Amino acid sequence: MKPVYTYLTPGPSALFPSVATHLQNALEAQVPSISHRGVAFQDIYQEADQHLRALLGLPANYRVLFCASANEIWERLLQNCVAHTSAHLVNGAFSRRFYQFALWLQKTPYLNEVAEGQGFEISQMPPFPADVELLALTQNETSTGVAMPEADLHALARQYPDALTVVDMVSSAPYPALDYGLVDSAYFSVQKLLGFRLV
Repeated sequence: MKPVYTYLTPGPSALFPSVATHLQNALEAQVPSISHRGVAFQDIYQEADQHLRALLGLPANYRVLFCASANEIWERLLQNCVAHTSAHLVNGAFSRRFYQFALWLQKTPYLNEVAEGQGFEISQMPPFPADVELLALTQNETSTGVAMPEADLHALARQYPDALTVVDMVSSAPYPALDYGLVDSAYFSVQKLLGFRLV
């Protein structure tokens, strides 16, 4: 029997024992070779969509999108949802990177930053200007493991009702109980806490 290693980090994590079987099944079923326009892919997408909706409790009017990386998500959110201003709570490398993307794309990002490894006291935070179009929040900062309570995320969303509230839950999905009546977009990666099943 191979040794099992346990790492107390957000990821990558140990593979579930049946992953090798799932990969073999996918290869035998030619999953990597199917067309993204074909019925077989549509069926896989629909199944993934349904399971994610059930797991996360997503409302019917929300869309499930699959993207290559957080970098792609940040870029698309800023290019398509922000004309001028975004607001970023930064307490580590990944929340800082989203802020940097806003700078690179020549937006006007507002910044509230605390030291890495620290959380935010939202009741003591200076307010962002009223013209904020997107509020970038990180539920669990991947680089430090510092988590923001869901109640704080929701309070900030209520404080800026005209801004899109975007939550990075890369290192915590599917565990945060987000109120999707307040959260406009949430994103995560499968390599952290969610395993994969191909067939």
